[in-house]
Amino acid sequence: MNKAIKKFAILAGIFLAAAGIYFFTSLNNMEQSETVYTVMDAPELPVIEAELFEDQANRLVGYTQDMGNEVARDSLTILPEDRQLKLGLRIDLINENIKKFNVNNMTVIKSKAPEGMEELPELDAVIIGGSAGGMTGIMDEAQRLLKVGGRLVVTAVTMETGYTILKELKGRPFTYEGYQMSISRYRKAGPYHLLDPLSPIFIVSATRIAEGE
Repeated sequence: MNKAIKKFAILAGIFLAAAGIYFFTSLNNMEQSETVYTVMDAPELPVIEAELFEDQANRLVGYTQDMGNEVARDSLTILPEDRQLKLGLRIDLINENIKKFNVNNMTVIKSKAPEGMEELPELDAVIIGGSAGGMTGIMDEAQRLLKVGGRLVVTAVTMETGYTILKELKGRPFTYEGYQMSISRYRKAGPYHLLDPLSPIFIVSATRIAEGE
């Protein structure tokens, strides 16, 4: 009888010890993984909205932290029959930020390049971050507007656009060189950290030279 009581007491002690360890471990993990909610301010950058059935929909704004896929699950946009999605840029927010930050050397031209570049003065630098298929016309205007020694910087995220940039620069009065930048983001995986590679960016930097050089 005494042996049975001793065995029961030992098993009960082991159970209580295991339960205590599990309780304190779970409590510690809960404290470390406590979800933190923050209130996001109104967007300070330009806001882009898709044009859907002649109305504005699915506003695209910037986030100050990495957002999961569930954030975008209700932002599907139906493509029209011609498969061309129109995006509207909130120019008014750009103008508001110009006033807010007291910028006095910036002018917003509401036009699709190369249209709207005809009246620009001679330029020291031109930065092209996207062409929407109009690279040839934009490069023509950049070549015309840049002063000798002026800089042209073009970026691309696809190999096709990178090839188009190099093809457009051939035969033009520019010297140029290119770079590829690759960035990875740390991701925690248990006790380890993994690197998730992001899409590489192609950067071409060119300098305007005199005709015939």
